[in-house]
Amino acid sequence: MDEFTRVDLTLELNYSFPSRSVIAILDDVAREFGYPKCIRVDNGTELTSKIMQAWSEEHCVELLFIQPPMCQDDLVPGPVGNHT
Repeated sequence: MDEFTRVDLTLELNYSFPSRSVIAILDDVAREFGYPKCIRVDNGTELTSKIMQAWSEEHCVELLFIQPPMCQDDLVPGPVGNHT
């Protein structure tokens, strides 16, 4: 999804996406729209691989990895103050 326009540039469904499949999809999209300056990605193995890193360097695409959630991020805060 393009972060600026919020338009989905492609939709691919599968049980898994190895790095080479992800790269093939990105290359298909780039043929129509050009290569982006950056891509926001999660920390999945298909996106952190050496193959993906080499692809991003070859095409001058910066991989922006999201921050993994901290355990404390899932906690719901309790009441504040003295409740008697």
